[in-house]
Amino acid sequence: KDSTSCAATSPAAREPFAMSTSASGSVYARATCGGCRQTVWVLAASQTASQAAPAKLPKCRRCELLGAPPPPPPCAICMEPLVDPHRYTKVDNESWSNAGERCNHQFCRGCLGAYVAHAVEEGRWNIRCPGERCGYRLLGADVRRVFARRFVAPDATVVDDDAARGLLQRYAALRGADHGAHLRLVLRGADRSDGAGAGDADPAAVG
Repeated sequence: KDSTSCAATSPAAREPFAMSTSASGSVYARATCGGCRQTVWVLAASQTASQAAPAKLPKCRRCELLGAPPPPPPCAICMEPLVDPHRYTKVDNESWSNAGERCNHQFCRGCLGAYVAHAVEEGRWNIRCPGERCGYRLLGADVRRVFARRFVAPDATVVDDDAARGLLQRYAALRGADHGAHLRLVLRGADRSDGAGAGDADPAAVG
């Protein structure tokens, strides 16, 4: 993959504006923990050093204290090491639980964001998990998490906060639309077509 692929070792390649300045004036950059692959914030100078020496990737506080966990499975979309891992929402309340339906697939946040955004732009709201042969359908809570903040797609397209909110509004409109009315219009059009065809039939053939 080229430098714009989802599997870029450093999230800086996919987060071109991921910089923050603290109250003390220190400049921080977004990076990926070398142990669990979660997103962490490090001093910009440290991030530059990590890019120059990949073996010295930063570690989050949990990995520093407890040691790095076993490497997670690859992203189920790009099949590369996860960058900013994302899983589906766990729902468990007094009325319903998705424990028996929710799959264990994990994705780079940018990969899943681009996949869901493409589905919504096509006018689809009933979105299937992109994992191989997976039948899980994303809940509204899953889509809200995907579009909760900006992300960078595998092709390096930046979907900022405003664009993410627009996609979420589009999804909500699709989900709340009266699809039954549209179906009735389609069926009425089909009935009219059948009627016209019957009127044009050859009388000799009917006899």
